[in-house]
Amino acid sequence: MSRPEQQGGRAALLHVVYDLIRGGSEGQCALTALHLARRGWSQRVAVFRRRGFFLEEVERHCGPVHEIRIRHLVASETWKEVRRLAAFLRDTGVGIVHAWDMDAVIFGGLAARIAGIPFVSSHRDTGEIYPWYKQVLRAQVDRLASRVIANCQAAAASVRWRRWLHRDVEVVPNLLDLDRFDTESLEIFSRAESVPRGWNAVVVSRLDPEKDIVCAVEAVGRFYVGDGGKAVAPGRGPKVNLVVAGAGPEREALRAAAARWAIGDKVVLLGDVPDVPALLKHARVGLLLPQSNEGLSNAILEYMAAGLPVIATQCGGNSELVEHGVTGWLVPPRSPAAVSHFMARLLEDPDLAARMGQAARGQAEKFRPDIILPRLETLYCSIAGERTRGSGVPSQDSRST
Repeated sequence: MSRPEQQGGRAALLHVVYDLIRGGSEGQCALTALHLARRGWSQRVAVFRRRGFFLEEVERHCGPVHEIRIRHLVASETWKEVRRLAAFLRDTGVGIVHAWDMDAVIFGGLAARIAGIPFVSSHRDTGEIYPWYKQVLRAQVDRLASRVIANCQAAAASVRWRRWLHRDVEVVPNLLDLDRFDTESLEIFSRAESVPRGWNAVVVSRLDPEKDIVCAVEAVGRFYVGDGGKAVAPGRGPKVNLVVAGAGPEREALRAAAARWAIGDKVVLLGDVPDVPALLKHARVGLLLPQSNEGLSNAILEYMAAGLPVIATQCGGNSELVEHGVTGWLVPPRSPAAVSHFMARLLEDPDLAARMGQAARGQAEKFRPDIILPRLETLYCSIAGERTRGSGVPSQDSRST
């Protein structure tokens, strides 16, 4: 595959993302950069916060990570920093900018435009949490992009201004490094002493309101005190627990919910967990129950990689991953009783749980890097070809129908 020109070691690609934590768009950006480096792509990465799980590894394979010192949307230094980023792009010889999240698109996209460099705008969720003024800015910058992509059909459909773009929104799913996952899953979990004995449901997520992890607490609570005081599965089987991996503002709300249901000893809040594959060995089901703003979930992909059945809400891209009744179940948002019901089915039927887990692992195989990355490479090379012909932004007539 022909790659964008790389002269004198100059970077063909620059990825812009908030930071390099393990999860979310940040983790996807890091994994993509690492795998593209193995495939011979010269790259750099720029972040707004120079931190995170992947920072050192990305610097080993992609060179020094550049920090963009923008802290506020409207501030005296913001526009100066955008222009400094544009100068950095020109000085580094970047051929294409890939902006991975909202702020990356707004500021990275503007800097790329100033520098005369084509850029890719990436939609990673359905956008409900962003304030209106960022949505307006995002819409304007998207119209300047060479390509607008999304990680699932739901995220693509949520781009309300897509009719005004130069091209259709292309879907490029998240990748899942199964080889890396399987290797890491063999390790002893670093917090093993904190994992309770019994039948464990797991949630891997930031503790944000839209993730509605309180729903998972309520679902577990129903195993002990159900509607009208009747438990879902009283006195049967092992103790049912909830293990939550992640940090965020909802931590105290989760503690309060556990206290209301009198299950404080059955809900474990681990905080940030760097070794998620090792943790998932201790779980029997993966839960992801957001009410809004979901794209293609990395957590669900990891649950599936671990061979876990998944119970997820019908939100965002979840239905593009979970096949109802085959790899798990889909429930409406805010349905703790339904979550409890399906958890009880898995608890009472280990053979069903095993079949679903095996099917889930098969679904995860579809997201290996060697399947997903060629789609990105084709996109990058197409943009590079347009730039070579002097057309970094396609004409309105080139929009596909």
